[in-house]
Amino acid sequence: MAASLNVLARALTDHALTADVSEFPGSVADLLDKHNLARDRADALAKRMRDLASSVETEAARGYRDRAARWHEVAGDPDEVSVDRLAVVSSLIAEAEGLDVEADAGSHPRSGYLYERAMKALRMIPRKRREALGVSELTTELGRRIRAAGAETLGTMGVFESESVDLSEARDHSVEAVSGKDALEALRAFVNLSSFSSLQDERDRAKQLLADHPLQTLFSSIHFARDGRVIHRSGGQGGEPIYGEDPATWRQMIQAYEIKVSLTVQGMLAPAWMALSNEHRLMLGDFVAIMRGSSVIPSDRERLIAQALYYGYDGDFLTAAQLLAPQVENIVRLHLRNAGQQTSTIDRGVEQEIGLSALMGRDAVLEIFGEDIAFEIRALFCGPIGPNLRNDFAHGLVSDASVGSVHALYCWWFVLRLAFVPFWNRIHDTRTADSHEPAERDRQSARENEMESEPGL
Repeated sequence: MAASLNVLARALTDHALTADVSEFPGSVADLLDKHNLARDRADALAKRMRDLASSVETEAARGYRDRAARWHEVAGDPDEVSVDRLAVVSSLIAEAEGLDVEADAGSHPRSGYLYERAMKALRMIPRKRREALGVSELTTELGRRIRAAGAETLGTMGVFESESVDLSEARDHSVEAVSGKDALEALRAFVNLSSFSSLQDERDRAKQLLADHPLQTLFSSIHFARDGRVIHRSGGQGGEPIYGEDPATWRQMIQAYEIKVSLTVQGMLAPAWMALSNEHRLMLGDFVAIMRGSSVIPSDRERLIAQALYYGYDGDFLTAAQLLAPQVENIVRLHLRNAGQQTSTIDRGVEQEIGLSALMGRDAVLEIFGEDIAFEIRALFCGPIGPNLRNDFAHGLVSDASVGSVHALYCWWFVLRLAFVPFWNRIHDTRTADSHEPAERDRQSARENEMESEPGL
């Protein structure tokens, strides 16, 4: 058996070293590498792959230089590995620069993609060898070009317009729902203007739409930030799941969710908030009272979250959302911890909290919050597909343009509803009176020296 294997390995090696490109010597070299064969001929194979790169088209040439780098690596020649990889980088940059010169509408996404590949290949060269090759600053330049290509890509994107949607009936209904009631009933009507999104309904609608238009499931998509940065690449159908959903399905669910948020805010929440705030002047103490009576709110965050909700009620939704987004993460963490879940990691004696997106990937959140609330948190606060409020606020990525954001108002309403429903149930059902979960420190110590106005609800 061993003798037969050696004969086969020699035959394959001879083919890789002598065959014309039409006879796929590169694929044979890959086969040898995969099975750890021909290690004693690594230098010769590396030289052969490099020679072949000069006789084929651009993309194929890059493939042969990649193979040459791999065989030089097997041969233990790191300097030549870096030379081969830098050749790939230079080829990618040259092609991208050619597209930049053309500067037509379709060239920018392609050049951005090539620059990203060049960056990835460049980072495979150790820092010291980059310095020796005189390209230590190239990563900075490539980063600049990638962002520029992204910005140019956004500039060439068109706006799709549909027929206008008449929201007047929804607006009138929402205003009527909160008007002419006492403060508590009006607030209850306000938080009940819309229900939380149904995960099952959103999933079913997305799957039906993809079934009606199956081509949408075949392609991946690129997601850009407002400044042109590529922040996510979403796979097509069958790719890596996102929160347990097929990536094509999840992408469609989030697109529908963002439309729903926009229509809900503009058609119901914004006009109803104006009517509610004009009719009732709620104070900070009113929101503190609600937070104290809500089993969802940690007892050591009652005043902080009440303050954020008060800012929103006063019309400063952006400030409210910036305070509330990290508190949603704390709420999730507290309830997971109370359910016996580990919410931090310890590495070499240093304990670090696990981020919201990772926490929301656990099945336990479905049992604790229910699948609908879990979907809302994932869609509104987590991941680059969607508003991603937790990340944007945490990293200072919001700008003046976010002041009138529908996402900020919806975030405020979402947390208000999340807190108000348990509060309402508690005051109308004595069996829930002792259901408040403990926080990290004693409730009394959290209220020491607390000064607040008396609630007027």
